[in-house]
Amino acid sequence: MTRRKPRLHGLLHGLLRGLGGRIALMCLLAAAPMLVLLLAAAAIERREAVQAAEARALDLARLGSEQQREMVAEIANVLRLLAAGSSLRSAGTAECNTALDLTVKGDPRLVSLDVVGHDGAVLCSSWTDRNLPNIGDRPHVRQALHAAPGDPPATAMIISRITGRPILVEGLPLPPDQPEAPPPGAVVASLNMNWLSRLAARITGPVRHVAMVIDPASGVMLGSSAAWVAPVMATRDPRFTAAFARFPDGGVFTAGDGDGTPMIFGFAPIATDDGALMLAVGLARADVLAQANARIWFGAALALVALLAAIALAWAGARTLVLRPIDALAAAADRFGTGDLAARVPTATGITELLALARAFNRMAERLETRTGELAATQAELAVSEAHHRLLADSATDMITLFGPDFRRRYVSTACRDLLGYAQEELVGNQPGGIVHPDDWLLLDATLNAPLKAGQETARGIYRALRKDGRCIWLESSGRRLADGSGFVVVTRDISERKAFEEQLEAANRRLEELAGQDPLTGLANRRRFDEILAAEHRRARRLALWLSVAIIDADCFKAFNDRYGHPAGDTCLQAVAGAIEGALHRPGDLAARLGGEEFIVLLPDTDVPGAARIAHRIRRAVRDLGIVHAGSEVGIVTVSLGVASTAPDDGSEPPALIAAADRALYAAKRSGRDAVRVGSL
Repeated sequence: MTRRKPRLHGLLHGLLRGLGGRIALMCLLAAAPMLVLLLAAAAIERREAVQAAEARALDLARLGSEQQREMVAEIANVLRLLAAGSSLRSAGTAECNTALDLTVKGDPRLVSLDVVGHDGAVLCSSWTDRNLPNIGDRPHVRQALHAAPGDPPATAMIISRITGRPILVEGLPLPPDQPEAPPPGAVVASLNMNWLSRLAARITGPVRHVAMVIDPASGVMLGSSAAWVAPVMATRDPRFTAAFARFPDGGVFTAGDGDGTPMIFGFAPIATDDGALMLAVGLARADVLAQANARIWFGAALALVALLAAIALAWAGARTLVLRPIDALAAAADRFGTGDLAARVPTATGITELLALARAFNRMAERLETRTGELAATQAELAVSEAHHRLLADSATDMITLFGPDFRRRYVSTACRDLLGYAQEELVGNQPGGIVHPDDWLLLDATLNAPLKAGQETARGIYRALRKDGRCIWLESSGRRLADGSGFVVVTRDISERKAFEEQLEAANRRLEELAGQDPLTGLANRRRFDEILAAEHRRARRLALWLSVAIIDADCFKAFNDRYGHPAGDTCLQAVAGAIEGALHRPGDLAARLGGEEFIVLLPDTDVPGAARIAHRIRRAVRDLGIVHAGSEVGIVTVSLGVASTAPDDGSEPPALIAAADRALYAAKRSGRDAVRVGSL
């Protein structure tokens, strides 16, 4: 067994690899819809057979119920005739028995007739050979004895005390002797139940069947067409009582009979005075489906034979008409693939498509044979040209690199040794990330690698690289995408000297920019720089709803200082005052500037009126603490006066208004005797 599985697997694999096997498989796939339709038709036929059986069983159950009702109505007429006749009341027991016996023998629907007195005792009966018990306890007898004239007969299904089997009974009261008097007795009939057998006999064919009378409340089977049985207080199947409860007017369901055989039951109610009974007619489900199953199996066998025949014919036809020309074509292609360029395909084939393919193959072989010679000559020329290009690349001082589409080096010129300290074989096959400074890799990838990979024709990147000896140098790489899409050519040169010069030039420019905004004497910001910062802080304060303050500072009696001590001493004094002002500012955002001459100004962002006044007093004290002698001053030392202004800018305020308010406050401080601080308002 272990050897057959690999052989079978190999056989199937070989069949499916060949064209013949695939043609057979295509036939099988083409037949698949037919098989699906066959299965669907079989399922539909089975369902229709079940539906027809259900309808037949229901019709028979309703027919039996109607027959029972008709029989009850006809026997009721017989009872009325007997009850109305005077012979039963006037005759003796023997004559009454004889009359009832003759009536029963003349009507096959009757089993027995009894006349009972008002106490239920049997007065006479068609059972002339039996001692009959008192039946006054029977519900149908009591109902008949208490019925009014014109009432319908009392009917019931009971167990006979004589035979011990279920019977259907009817009873009518005897007419009273006097008006308004109670009935003196009743006439009672027992009905023959062989109509169940006649009902079952209507079912023709080999289908097993049964007809049953069942109490729907308890599930007790009171009788069947096969044989009359005593009641058994147990249900045959809980689906009986469930179906009766769900469809009290009749219906269909599937359940087992007494032997457990699945039956398709149709049922209908039988009306009696003590409750409705159910008449159930059952057909064996297996017998109902037998003919449908036989037709299904026959159709499946016929379809299988047709399918196998189609596959065999397709296989044989494929071998003769298709596979032989294809084998010839495959053999020529195999020779051609091994280098035999003179291989050709025979064109003597009856298949139009293969003939066109053979001719195309032969034309291709002829062209390829011609091109092979041309290619050999071209390759020789390319070898010479490539040698010349390599010579030029190796002679250049810039490093020339050929990258593949995956950005791996395929060729590196010999300049790599002078530029990076690496030999060619150390770089070929690697990506450029190994020599790039880690901090510059993302920049290089964004400016050079990514644009080229995205299809851009040229790109350039400037970055730091690490030589083999660990020294860091600046490189510039210019890349170009090859026209055929096979890679990129990148030329790299050392720009370390140029980069150093650019850095020096950039530092010089920064220094010039700093000097352009600085007062040359004091080192503080000049008026131009102050105005730029003031405008920016004013916009920020307006946007964020912050306070902004300025303080204008003027050295007291400074002209007299210059006149007495000279301008060099005056410059030294101004430098000291500037240092004291800057030293009194403790926050990084505060800015001190020289407006000109002996006048200074301080910008105080995010500072309200009290805060600005405190800083102004701190500046005034810092200048006094310098203790610079000034004989021309009333206090004998150099002092300053300060004007302070603050604002919380709104959309209508501007910086000049803030400066003007501080300037007015400064003049107020001067007029008050100098060496003072005054706060102005806008």
